[in-house]
Amino acid sequence: MSTLASVTAIIPMTLIMAAGMVGCAIGTAMPLARNGARPLNRTLRFVQDLLAYDFYMDKVYDLTFVALVASAAKLLAWVDRYVVDGLVNFAGLAMVFGGQGLRYSASGQSQLYVVTMLVGVGALLLAIATWTNLWEEINTALQVIQMALSS
Repeated sequence: MSTLASVTAIIPMTLIMAAGMVGCAIGTAMPLARNGARPLNRTLRFVQDLLAYDFYMDKVYDLTFVALVASAAKLLAWVDRYVVDGLVNFAGLAMVFGGQGLRYSASGQSQLYVVTMLVGVGALLLAIATWTNLWEEINTALQVIQMALSS
């Protein structure tokens, strides 16, 4: 660093330090009057409080976003605890009971295994058809076929 550069850097630093010391000296020397700290006029006091507390943004934030997120978190915690966990526990319990029930049907006869699989697949297809309203489409298709055959 050259000498000229160090001198030009010292001058602003000295001015800043001096301004800070002068500000501290003035602040220490000035008497603080407590009776003039709060205005007596209610409108001015309200404006002073509004500005002093940043337009009460912390309170507004707590009453809006924080309350909304807290309520959503409570609702989702309840849904997770009772609905999701309930469904998962029910599925696990159904698998345990299904396994216990199938344990007694293990006889070594393959015909019984085939019948069991067919009944299970049929029950699954029946549940899917009922859930997706597939029966209405099947009945419509059968009626169309029946009308085509009768004419």
